[in-house]
Amino acid sequence: MATQDNTANKTGGNYYVFAASNSFTFSGEGAGEVVQMVSAKKGWEILEVVVSSTALGAGVTVQVGDGNDPNRFVTSTVATSAVTARTNANTGMGYVYTADDTIDVTTGVGAATGTVDLTVIYSIPTA
Repeated sequence: MATQDNTANKTGGNYYVFAASNSFTFSGEGAGEVVQMVSAKKGWEILEVVVSSTALGAGVTVQVGDGNDPNRFVTSTVATSAVTARTNANTGMGYVYTADDTIDVTTGVGAATGTVDLTVIYSIPTA
């Protein structure tokens, strides 16, 4: 029989949990448009990312990442109809920023028209 170790993987301190969110409305921007949605600070540990959008147009995709990995959190997701996607890339959940960056939404395939919302849940150690 397998057993699970329920010991917290964080030791030696307490952590605060926060959420940051932002919205952006596309008005026909082409594929490859990068929208810097949330400013991520050094030390943030990303717990979850949720992106949702209205129907953005025929074949339009969205992905969520940062300047070093454009799909670090959410891999390319079709947004032809309204969609909600959560962290699905194995590089995202638990990622800790070692320098300030932004968490970005990038479009793919076609011109996007509509609104995208992004929520980032993250933790930081207490002082």
